[in-house]
Amino acid sequence: LVVPWSLSILGALLRPGRDKVRQAFPAATEEGLRVRHCQTQAMSAKREAQIRHLTSRRETCSRGFAFRTLVLGGLWIWLIYIAVQLNRILATSSLYVDFNPYTLLEVARSAKKSDVKKAFHKMSLKYHPDKNPDPSAAEKFILVKKAFDALTDPVAKKNYEMYGNPDGPTRIELGMALPTFNKEHQGPVLMLFLLGFILGVPLTVLFCCMGDPDGDKLPNGILRSTMQEVAQKLTASSDLRACQALLLAAAENVTCKVREGEEEMLEKLSAEVRPKGMKSTQALSKAEVLFYVHTRRLHDQLSADLAEDLEAMLKKWRAVSMGIVEHAAASGFASVGLQALELYRGIVQAMEPGDLDAVAALTQVPHLNADRIKEWRKGPRKSADLSQLVSMSAEDRKASFEAIGLDAQQVLDIDEFARVLPQMTITKAEVDVEGEDNICKDDIARVTVFLRRENVAEGEAAGSAHTPLFPSAAVAEAWWLSFALAGKIGRTRVIRVTNPAREFTVQIKFRVPSIGKTRYTVSMACEAYAGLDIQASFAFDAQR
Repeated sequence: LVVPWSLSILGALLRPGRDKVRQAFPAATEEGLRVRHCQTQAMSAKREAQIRHLTSRRETCSRGFAFRTLVLGGLWIWLIYIAVQLNRILATSSLYVDFNPYTLLEVARSAKKSDVKKAFHKMSLKYHPDKNPDPSAAEKFILVKKAFDALTDPVAKKNYEMYGNPDGPTRIELGMALPTFNKEHQGPVLMLFLLGFILGVPLTVLFCCMGDPDGDKLPNGILRSTMQEVAQKLTASSDLRACQALLLAAAENVTCKVREGEEEMLEKLSAEVRPKGMKSTQALSKAEVLFYVHTRRLHDQLSADLAEDLEAMLKKWRAVSMGIVEHAAASGFASVGLQALELYRGIVQAMEPGDLDAVAALTQVPHLNADRIKEWRKGPRKSADLSQLVSMSAEDRKASFEAIGLDAQQVLDIDEFARVLPQMTITKAEVDVEGEDNICKDDIARVTVFLRRENVAEGEAAGSAHTPLFPSAAVAEAWWLSFALAGKIGRTRVIRVTNPAREFTVQIKFRVPSIGKTRYTVSMACEAYAGLDIQASFAFDAQR
């Protein structure tokens, strides 16, 4: 584990942020499709700025990265020290392989102590490093000395009889000593020591460092307490207002604290963005004020510090609102999930969540505000909506927007927006039972929905969406597919669809409720854009 971790840190230092950039803005899918991200002027600049931020060494060398690097260095020192100690043990062990003091001193087992001394004196003269220049003589001299000790010194003799060498059991010097065991138990004890201490310590450190550094957060980045609140308060009857209340009461908002000197500006903004029907005596928190400023696109009224605070909160609100959508879908609250999805789209597109009309949907188009939209929708375009704007020819679109004062670059941005805006169609849907020719009541059937993006060319895939007022340029174009049987038969099933290809299929399993013709509805709700939801109805026949 230490080696791949080292390679990972080295790669992060040599090519910082490479993996993050590849994840946020992939050039191609796993299937080899070229990913087409939104190329409007605003989104291109935002994406380039985000890539620079992700690849900056300052971003890479964070406190967490520095801590992990220090821990890794400590582990390398630990492993090198252990290797040195083990090498010493192995060297000592090899020195005593087939250690026999009688053979080394060339005396018989019945030799007297005086004979042993004479033999030692003889061998000492023969192998002493000062007398013998042979490099191996020093090692031989040591063995002769050990052999003499094993036959004359009481302690060394006892060690030899118990452990096979005059020095006794071999130890690893780690500030602690292993207990003394007899010769036949040394191997298993050393193995247990290696597994439990030498490997256990670094593995424990690695687990702690590579795990979740913030135990209060879930894998989706949401605070655990926030999702517990969502699980308790979100019900099948919750509406958009309830979802928004959960968002603005989330624990993440506690971090949005009022700085000294901001009170007057926040009070002024609060008076301007206060929702209709809210009592004037009811105070708005800083997080609530920033939320309403964002959804009403009043960003130009924020100070630099407040704009920075809003950017940080938007990332948290996006995660929390998606958490509400996912929880609602998992709980079978399909309608609630779609309400929460409106809240999510309001965050990434800077729109007021709620009833969406044609004018509100058109504010997603670059460079268009309410006044410009009103001027553009005169005459033959009096009832024009987002889909009609996209379906216009480039020439007509250019002429219509130049007529209301947009310059050439702004028109190019609108053309690019029209190209990347999803045009999802449900081409068909089929119901079958796997492995069977007929569909019968109570079978576990599957519906296969065939989908196609009309705006994506062959060999391409949909990339990041147009979200100029959201801090990240990596908002994916995902969809939520709903499958509902006619009437009140069974619950509506909702799944998130992230396949970016031009053509693909989605499957959902369900139990066949009755005999005869059963009608069902397939709906697709866009995650990144408002006003693009589609729906189609189909039917299948079931036998007895």
